[in-house]
Order: sequence, then structure tokens, then C-alpha cells
Amino acid sequence: MGQHPLTEDDMKFLDSYVKVMKPVTAAVDLLQGEGDCYIGHVIPTIKGIQHKLQLLNDKSMTPLINAINNGLCKRFGDILTSDDYNVAMMLIPKFKLNYLQPSQRATMKDLLIRAVLATIAEQEPPPPLSSSCDPADDSLFSFISQTAADNTASTILSMTVIAESEGKRNRRWRVDVMIN
Repeated sequence: MGQHPLTEDDMKFLDSYVKVMKPVTAAVDLLQGEGDCYIGHVIPTIKGIQHKLQLLNDKSMTPLINAINNGLCKRFGDILTSDDYNVAMMLIPKFKLNYLQPSQRATMKDLLIRAVLATIAEQEPPPPLSSSCDPADDSLFSFISQTAADNTASTILSMTVIAESEGKRNRRWRVDVMIN
């Protein structure tokens, strides 16, 4: 049918192509995952592709490697510098600040702290607990008094959350949780 068998050079080229595309396909599989894929995975995945491509030294694949790197920079350049994506990435325990150069860690740590404080500042403090609220008085909560009477061993976990922010007084919330 006019087809020529693959030569040894063709096989070497295909082998090199597979080596270059392997990190890209792994990244696509990870980012389209349904179970364990979050917005915080984007930056480490892109940086992982770039790192793997940097380790390759096959001269015949240089144009492909350059094209992939240029495409990643063009498509994901804004994301790599986005505060939102960086905060999301730092909140994933696997990544934290580990993907950064040591010189960048202090700046990113400050970014994370500011983001957490801003989130706390946006939230309204919970209403104060009222001791005049008797669950037995409200039919919706009538099951609580029955259950509470049956419990012989329960523990109350108390936690005080203090939020500090620049220019504002400290906010304190007390959270009590009954553990049966």
C-alpha cells in the first residue's frame, strides 16, 4: 500500500516525543480529575510541567519544548501570579510554601496571612449565646431535652477565636460545642 516501515530514527523521534508529552498528559489527567483536584493544584501542576521539560535535553525536541513552555506562559501567566490562586495553593497541605524559592516564601506567607485576616474581618461575629433559650420551650428543639436527659457523659469543648487586624480592635468569639 505504499507504506514504509518505521526506521530507527523514526522510533527515536517518537520515543523523544513521548518523553516530552508525558508530563503534559499527566497534568491533563490530574486537572480533569473528579476526586482530588482543586484550584490550588493549578500552579504546582504548571510549575511541575515546566520543571520536567527543563530537565529534558533532547535537541530534536527543543522546538516542541519551547512551544509548550510558551503556550503555558501565555495561557497561565496571569494565574501563576494571581494572589487568589497562590492562596488556594498554599492552603493545600501537600503544597504549602514548598513550591516557592526561599526568597519568595516570606512574601507569600504575608499574602496568606492577609487573606485569612481579610476573610475573618468579612465575617460577622456569631450572636451571643443566650441562656434564656430553653430548647424545651420550642417544639422544634424538643428532641434535645430528651436526648440531653439520656446522656450521662458529655463533654463541652470551648474555643476562643481571636482575630487581629490592622487598625481594628481584636474580635473574640467563643464557640462551645457539646460532644456526646
